[in-house]
This record gives sequence, structure tokens and C-alpha cells, in this order.
Amino acid sequence: MKTTTAARAVACAAAAILLLMARPLPGRQQAATPAPENRQSWFRSIVVEPGQNVADAVCYFCNVIVRGQLSGDAVALWGSITVAQNATVEGDAVAIGGGAALGAESKVGGDVVALGGSVEKASSATVAEDVESQWWLYFAGQREIYWRGALLFAGVVMVSALLGYGATRGARFSRMTTALATRWGMCVIAGISVALAAGVLYWLLLKIPGAVAWGYATLSFVLFLAALPGFAAVASGLGRRAAPCCPTALPSALCGALVLALTMMLPIAGLAVFGIVALLSWGAVVTAAVARANPA
Repeated sequence: MKTTTAARAVACAAAAILLLMARPLPGRQQAATPAPENRQSWFRSIVVEPGQNVADAVCYFCNVIVRGQLSGDAVALWGSITVAQNATVEGDAVAIGGGAALGAESKVGGDVVALGGSVEKASSATVAEDVESQWWLYFAGQREIYWRGALLFAGVVMVSALLGYGATRGARFSRMTTALATRWGMCVIAGISVALAAGVLYWLLLKIPGAVAWGYATLSFVLFLAALPGFAAVASGLGRRAAPCCPTALPSALCGALVLALTMMLPIAGLAVFGIVALLSWGAVVTAAVARANPA
């Protein structure tokens, strides 16, 4: 039974994290019949040369380049995958926040998935299962910019600020902007608390068979909705500083959202900006709610 592209991408990302945590200790393999090694790397591309015995290759914020044979999966998080001419990947090739390129006479024994990028496939390359390219997805901080996905990403960011403002304009919006301006430290602490609670829920979902795909999607959507009002407040505060000509709440929120969208497109650093904005957004919502429940 084939899984959906989104479910496969989530599963591969989870497998990448588990692979890093389960790295074998040195000296445990037998010298007579060495088992294929698993490779993981942060910020430095993985290159699999001909003759090397490699099972899975997982790269974080970097690229996977296969010139020989890979007996497992190739996964690039915020990076791209290249299967060179005559090279082979026996498992899946999944790029999240990047693209995939298959050279002449290359072979992939599973799926080729590019979330946030394109798939360039030579006519003589063979893929045993599906080829999926979702260019319209764009991930903050991804290392390669695809203009169509980037434009859609900027539009989503600005619409999010508009929706957040429309849902909370008035006294609640003022409480959030005040909290960000005067109690930003409390907002950060509250945002970190929300992120930790969400992390625990994501981890628990991994323990439930068959719950990863729908559970991750549902939880992510809830977190997104919860952050919208706070995001509008963050964007409004930034917009007033970036463009003094927009003193009112809605124009300043849209201006700030555009600035944030452009900043989030910075390679790698954009992901850090996204994380900080998410913490402040959740924190502003929580801090404003507490201030309303416990007025001074």
C-alpha cells in the first residue's frame, strides 16, 4: 500500500531524527563482514563515492550527493539530493526544503520526493515508484529559492497576518501588542512553554501506530491557528518600526508581514527567524490571555 507524499515526508523526517539518535558506537562492527554504515551530517554535504558501503544518508541543512551506490534511503532536510550518472539509491530519495536531480542511467528503487523544490530527471534515469515534486511548498530558511514557491510563501505570510488581525482586532490585539512591547521576555518564556508542550505531543504521536500522518497534520494546523493572532501583533510591531508611514494596525501588520516573509527566505537564518517569530506569536497570545484573566 502506498502512502501519501506528505505522510512519506513526515515519516522520512522522523526516521532521520531517529537515525541520528541511534548512531552506533565505534568499534561495534565486525571487521570480517562490515555492515553498511549510516551517514549523518549537519551543514556539510554527504558524498557517497563508488565502492563505499553506505546504507542511509541523512543530511541536515546540506545536500546528499550519490556517485556510487546507496543501499538505503537518501534524505536531505533543508537541502537537495543529487543522484549522479550511473549511481543508485536502492531506497527512497526525499528532499524537504530542496530539490532532487537524477543523472543519466541513475536508478532509484523507491520514491523520489521533493517538498519545496523541483525534480530534474534525465530521460534515461529510472525510478521504481513515484516521482513527486511540490514546488508550491516553501520552507523558511531553505537553501535554494524557487521563485514560484517563494511568491506563494510571501502571500501566505501576509494573508496569515490579515487573518490574525481580523480575528483579534480591538482590545485583544492591543493587549498582545502591549505585551510584546513591555513584557517580551514573558512572551518568549510562554512561547517556549507552548513549543515544549507541542514537542511532547509530537513525540507521543510517534508511539501511536498509524497516527503520525494525521496526528502531525492536525497538531500542526492547531498550532498554526493558535499563532495567527500573535503573529499579526508581531508583524504590526515590526511594521511600525520598519515603515513609520504605516502608523495604524492593519497597514503596519501587512508591512511587517512582508518584511518577515523576506527575512524568512534567507538561507538557514530564515529558519531561525521563523522559530523566533513562532515563539513570540504563541507567547503573545498566552500572555495577553493571562493579562485579561488577571487584570492589574
